[in-house]
Amino acid sequence: MASVLYSMGDCADRRKAKSFKRVLSDGYAVLGLGDVARTCVALDTEDAVANIARALTDKNEFPQGQAQCAAEDIETYLGIKVTGDR
Repeated sequence: MASVLYSMGDCADRRKAKSFKRVLSDGYAVLGLGDVARTCVALDTEDAVANIARALTDKNEFPQGQAQCAAEDIETYLGIKVTGDR
């Protein structure tokens, strides 16, 4: 979808597509941190918690939602509570 938007037209369309790609990649990346915690029960928690906390306060709903899922996995499987106020 983003590649279609990117090839469609003017600079505003390209900026929107770039922003859309960032939102998707940020959301999926942070969700992957929760997946690693759930499946491996191990993770570099310092970096992971910082990234999840940052995503919890993202201005877009998609990364926020993915971060919430990741935070729940981190708390459930590693016993670390992640909040967006870090």
